[in-house]
Amino acid sequence: LLVLLLPLSSRSETFVADNGLTVNVHAGAALEDYLVEDGGKLVLRHPATGDVELFRGPDDPRFTRPDVNEFRPLPVEAVEAAFSELDAALDQVDVEAAFSELEAATREAESLPFNESMVPVLPLLLIAVQEGLINALNSSRTWVRQLAWSSFFLTGLLTILASRAPQNIGVIPFAQHQYTWLESSQGTQLDSQGWLGRPGLVEEIEKTQYLRATGLFLRENVDANVTVLTPWPGAVGYLSRLDVRDLRGRATSLPGEDRLRSWRRPGRTDIVGALKMSAGYIVPVCRPTNVSPTPVSLATDWILHLDTIHDTRGRRLTEIMVALEAYELVTVPLPSPSRISSKHLHGKGYLLRHKDLAESPKLRLERVGESVVVTCTHDGHIQLADLRLSLFNQEEGTLTVSPTGGLSEDRSVLARRELFLTRTGVNPIELMRLALPEGGWSGRELRATLVNPGSQGQHLFTRASATATLKLP
Repeated sequence: LLVLLLPLSSRSETFVADNGLTVNVHAGAALEDYLVEDGGKLVLRHPATGDVELFRGPDDPRFTRPDVNEFRPLPVEAVEAAFSELDAALDQVDVEAAFSELEAATREAESLPFNESMVPVLPLLLIAVQEGLINALNSSRTWVRQLAWSSFFLTGLLTILASRAPQNIGVIPFAQHQYTWLESSQGTQLDSQGWLGRPGLVEEIEKTQYLRATGLFLRENVDANVTVLTPWPGAVGYLSRLDVRDLRGRATSLPGEDRLRSWRRPGRTDIVGALKMSAGYIVPVCRPTNVSPTPVSLATDWILHLDTIHDTRGRRLTEIMVALEAYELVTVPLPSPSRISSKHLHGKGYLLRHKDLAESPKLRLERVGESVVVTCTHDGHIQLADLRLSLFNQEEGTLTVSPTGGLSEDRSVLARRELFLTRTGVNPIELMRLALPEGGWSGRELRATLVNPGSQGQHLFTRASATATLKLP
């Protein structure tokens, strides 16, 4: 009888080999599946340690007698020899990597002011504080009573400060110190600051309203057969009624995993592997923002908060950005998350749409007499886009066209802002008619592109359509 003493619990599991060798494994429920017989030998075949030969069978010289079914204590040397082999295998395990994963999982936990274990303790703690305060106020010592009253009013003041929005008190610059006080010790979370107190409540309300509005938009405008990938599957999955995949493996299993993860400690995800699922849409942000996400910012946030590999500057960042090339950024008008005010818009949101869906709007430039007309055909759902017109020639480079037809070297100048695009069918819609100036910009090339509102710089997610060109004679 071999006894493996694993100090995890008092549970006991029994394993019987074909040759009659009986193994009683304490706290070994998780190891039972890894104990196998290989040619009369008892082997612990675990992915963390590899194959570890525990005993060679009844003829193992470390046994004091061949009758292994009859209990007889093993010599200390035999037990030490067996566990020395196990220790040698454990030495090959990357302990630092394992602890880094544990630290990452702990860091990704929700920033809650109290743990669940505090629930039964809090009533007793409050009663103890109350009794202590009463005894202090009934004390015969003046300084004890003064200290009790001071503590009472100081606690009330701190409660008020934690419940109010950070702002200065008159000329006292208190907002900065209050933000520092309410900053989470666990750091920022994915697409949120993770504030405590009143700022955290406001942030959570904005997040919930944005995700509810996103779910309603997907339900009303997206085909029911597409899949949606998001790190926030709750409101999006419930309201959209679509096939929503959880990027963190809590609501739906991830590729290569056969069971769901914990909501409190979901761990990290292979982002590149998840993107290979080719979901029709991805919800990249969870809060309203005036600046559209970029491939670099999105990939960096995912690496910092979600991905299994911490590499924000090297190969991993490149792999995620390459995987994102299969998607295009779409700016959409979000409906109100409340049924009461469902006729009012909540604002604009951002989605990543797979390019295989082929729902991008298409522009066309035509010259009609002394004017240039920009038309658009659109087969996809409603979306918002800015129209950018530019004039190009070899001598002057690129000049942008303003709404009035003026030319500017400022690349941020737009011809139309936040156009509301709907399905056009076979008949295109006219976005802009521009009268050509005297001379007609002869010999230049006119370019028209739809860009996402809030885009800054030039990157993969800037354009909302392909560029249409017209060579002016």
